[in-house]
Amino acid sequence: DMEEVIKNTKKSSKKKQQNEKEETNQSQDTITSKEPTETKDPVPTPLLARTQAEKQFRDFYMNRITKAFGEDLDKLRKKEVNLDSNKLEILINTLESGISIFSDVEKELALLSSSGK
Repeated sequence: DMEEVIKNTKKSSKKKQQNEKEETNQSQDTITSKEPTETKDPVPTPLLARTQAEKQFRDFYMNRITKAFGEDLDKLRKKEVNLDSNKLEILINTLESGISIFSDVEKELALLSSSGK
């Protein structure tokens, strides 16, 4: 009878080990098959990284400058009789040089505000 008890104990021990292995395999499968619950937001692309954004800001800026100083520019045009293409290019480059004082954030805000109008 003692041999019977030992055999039964060995059998139950083997079954217990098999069940534990199966449970471990199942839990590992569950762990590896779980999809991540957190999804990260994609990194937003800065507005100025878009193609044509710098040109759009330049156009926006030059439009604002010519509206704000339209009378002065008109007086300059009338006063300067010999306003050839070289002088005109210098004037435009001078006006455009003011663009550099704006940060990227300010440029993006200006573009966003101008697109809503």
